[in-house]
Amino acid sequence: MEEVKSHPFLLATLEYPPQVGGVASFCAQVVKALPDNSLQVVTNQGHALLSKIIWPRWIKAVKTLYQLTLKTQAKGIIVAQVLPLGTAALVVRQFTHIPVHIMVHGLDVLGPQHTWRKKVLLKWVLSSAQSVIANSRYTANLVEQLGVSPKKVTILPLGPHIQPSLDMQIDYTWLGSLGIEPRDTVVLCAARLVRRKGIDQVIQVWPEVKKKFDKPLKLVIAGDGPDRTRLEHLASVSGQQTSIIFTGAVSDEQLKQLFARAYCFVLPTREEPGGDVEGFGIVFLEANAFGKPVVGGKSGGVPDAIVDGLNGYLVEPNSLPMLLKAILSLLEHPELAEKMGLQGKQRVLSQFNWETNVRLLAEQIGIPI
Repeated sequence: MEEVKSHPFLLATLEYPPQVGGVASFCAQVVKALPDNSLQVVTNQGHALLSKIIWPRWIKAVKTLYQLTLKTQAKGIIVAQVLPLGTAALVVRQFTHIPVHIMVHGLDVLGPQHTWRKKVLLKWVLSSAQSVIANSRYTANLVEQLGVSPKKVTILPLGPHIQPSLDMQIDYTWLGSLGIEPRDTVVLCAARLVRRKGIDQVIQVWPEVKKKFDKPLKLVIAGDGPDRTRLEHLASVSGQQTSIIFTGAVSDEQLKQLFARAYCFVLPTREEPGGDVEGFGIVFLEANAFGKPVVGGKSGGVPDAIVDGLNGYLVEPNSLPMLLKAILSLLEHPELAEKMGLQGKQRVLSQFNWETNVRLLAEQIGIPI
């Protein structure tokens, strides 16, 4: 095993950059916000947490975390996945007696409940942990509904991963290559293309938006995922395919360009069967960070990201009339849209500051800072 420096806490995670996704970004931002050497990041790629041949697979994580705990003289373990890493960390605690803290994100609490074995294990892990770190009030409520004491649950408000830089300039050449013209008003959807994001609803109301707002408009859908083929088909039969642009996967820098160029951001998230729901919705804060008003679905943890009427609008999931009204309200009232965008930016700066919030968390669970 590779040499590691002494660190006071271990952060065990199956998702970490260069992997993409909300959990990977969450972990990276926590590490970035703390002083160097506060955490030793333990990933499956770097330290082998899951076995490829032995069941249960997390047995490998027990050995790895136990060895690293002794080697680094760690004072605690933070795990980013309640299952299976939470189980492994609690086994290590039996031998080392160091505290275990569990991060939860929403889907990881809802998803396993379709099997009784995982549901029992989930409740045991969360109840046995020293503390539970939730990404939103919604996720915290899910944890408490499993019987975990509210005193154990801490909400760590997320902060935007994508933010404007002071020297940023808009790349009109790249935007033009997508089909975005200087005169266009851009409505942006940016997400992994899965059903719970509700992008199909935006496409459904788009012909009516175009009819009622008689100015050059483009609906830009940034991202890739399993729902892309269906969404492209909906766009092709909408009669508005020339005003709907699918960018495919984009880099962080390209996403910054789209946020900067957008007029507003729309993602009417909803809960899908099996508990597939948005745990928070950090992308709304990212849009707000660029001063853009947002429209989101009133589901999961999204109400933590959007205060209806302040930084954007919350719409009922699957309500096309509400969605249409919200989009048109922003398009037809530019002064209101600008006000909401600025209020959103101020809210991000004051309430969703990663460094401040993570340091408060560190003080609560005993990470030296």
